[in-house]
Amino acid sequence: MFDYVITQGAKKDDTLSKIVSVCNAALYKDIYGRWAVSIDQAQENALAVYNPQNIISITNKKTFSRRVDALRVKYVDSTNDTYKENTYTVTRLENGQPVTINENSIIKEVSATGITRHAQIVKYARRLMAVDELRQITTTIKIGFEGAYYTPFRKISL
Repeated sequence: MFDYVITQGAKKDDTLSKIVSVCNAALYKDIYGRWAVSIDQAQENALAVYNPQNIISITNKKTFSRRVDALRVKYVDSTNDTYKENTYTVTRLENGQPVTINENSIIKEVSATGITRHAQIVKYARRLMAVDELRQITTTIKIGFEGAYYTPFRKISL
């Protein structure tokens, strides 16, 4: 559930982007210029397969900086219809146990828009921590002029 009140003028696409980001989705324009939504979910089959025969160049980028020890998520808590600002902290697990937070710990502050229930903020914070744990690799490939158009979150095999 997305619970958000717009009190000032806001662009429609900015508001829609806030909504879909909470729902693990992305808003984009398709090849015809229409707005579309793509959902981040597991996919069995790859949309395309690239190999050395059809790749002109390939680069990989991955960050090796120190991982955060905890996330502190600020949100508006709607418990008992009070709508007060609250925080939730989730710590990184190491060998199945939460790491100990001390003065040398890296704690990242995150603000959650549109999430007002504690159960939702727990899921959201754990998902953010899992994304940080994975340390995603960004791969950029240059291909020929086949005119391939892939929507966000599509599975492509390399």
